[in-house]
Amino acid sequence: MDIFFVDDAAQKNPSRPGMGPLLGVGGIHVVEESLQDLERQTEAICKEFGFLPNEIFKWSPGRELWMHQNLVGEKRQEFFIRILDLAKDNGATAMVIIEDTSSKTATGVQSPETDLIQLFLERAHHQLAARQSNGMVIVSQPSGDRKSENKFLAGCFETLRTGTDYVKPERIVLNVLTSPPRFMRLLQLADVVTSCTIAFVGGESSFFLMW
Repeated sequence: MDIFFVDDAAQKNPSRPGMGPLLGVGGIHVVEESLQDLERQTEAICKEFGFLPNEIFKWSPGRELWMHQNLVGEKRQEFFIRILDLAKDNGATAMVIIEDTSSKTATGVQSPETDLIQLFLERAHHQLAARQSNGMVIVSQPSGDRKSENKFLAGCFETLRTGTDYVKPERIVLNVLTSPPRFMRLLQLADVVTSCTIAFVGGESSFFLMW
């Protein structure tokens, strides 16, 4: 069973002219046969660069995180390139859905969050169908209270149960799991992929990578 590791990101004030606030959902699709090796090898790279176990990495680390002051400049860039190249070499692919929340939604729903969920699960289903595989979605536990987490999961479950106007994502198991990102390196990688992509789309010119 393939796994999609998923996180969200936002860009409230994009630098690109004419663009409103951005919201994104995305991450990485890891094929079953590479899952254990990729998690283990990502942890090995983290250890090499000085991360302690359960010390997380992020695209934009807050001051409370070790890497904010201890992994900077060219070393941080090298670290990101190493883990992204590792994911690519293990067959992982990136998928990020981004919306300008000042515009209409793609599926006609009122909530951009629900719209993003539907679009992401549709595309995850298409990737699984192309591989003739089934999959599971693991989401980085949302910040905030349990109410926001339950709302997100309810949106995922409803889409999996009823489908959308274009597809019923039958190849995704009827369950979406959440986990604190500190327990899974691949959820941390999902943050890097999603946050980096939304920053680039928003027109930011500093601290971005193209995978």
